[in-house]
Amino acid sequence: MLERQGSDYVIMDLSALLGSDVGMSALPLAESILMVADGMSTKPADMKLAERYLADEAPLMGVVLNKAEK
Repeated sequence: MLERQGSDYVIMDLSALLGSDVGMSALPLAESILMVADGMSTKPADMKLAERYLADEAPLMGVVLNKAEK
């Protein structure tokens, strides 16, 4: 896709890493990862498990909290 479009960056918005195989299958394509946590449903144990899955993959650039309570 990068060669065809001539893009410098591609952002892939994928399904939950722990919820399906789509996120895991795309990891080898990533140069870096930005993880998004759902503030209403993501549990701390889920975040730790996802971080373990990502440990041998591309660098984790950060974590964004989405749907946080006020």
